[in-house]
Amino acid sequence: MRSLITTGLGLALLTGTTLVAQAANSPLMVWQGSITVTSATAQCSTAGIGEGDLLTSVYRPRLQPDEPNSALTVITGRSAQVFFRSTGNDQMRGKGNFSAFAIGSRGTLTSGFDGAYNFTVKPPAGAVTETTKAINISGSLTNYFNVAGCTVKFVGAYEKRP
Repeated sequence: MRSLITTGLGLALLTGTTLVAQAANSPLMVWQGSITVTSATAQCSTAGIGEGDLLTSVYRPRLQPDEPNSALTVITGRSAQVFFRSTGNDQMRGKGNFSAFAIGSRGTLTSGFDGAYNFTVKPPAGAVTETTKAINISGSLTNYFNVAGCTVKFVGAYEKRP
């Protein structure tokens, strides 16, 4: 059973989806794109991430009160992480904290870990809505891949998935 759960989480991370209860307005809307790492602290070398890396990403802001917490999924060529908003703005805008899971380059699941995010989401000036076609996110994630002292800064471009 444990391997089935691990496999399910792995598939969810790698496909940019989450294992959460579906909201009444399913399917949940997501914006897909890529992020470029603009800087990473020295501690991030053990996480296999560095300045200039290009990563696939899926952003899922919470649009309705009955939806699960907002999430950001980051996928590299060898690993994946999903960051779930635990505090801060409902759509992961501004500063807040996250709870995350990761799958490493050898197919191992990292137990849940926590960190902080600081995101600027543009446009719109207000909340992302169902009609928002494209967004840009610039920001940072601390405790990246559960590595103490690892802070990754990035810029990303996303389009709404049809």
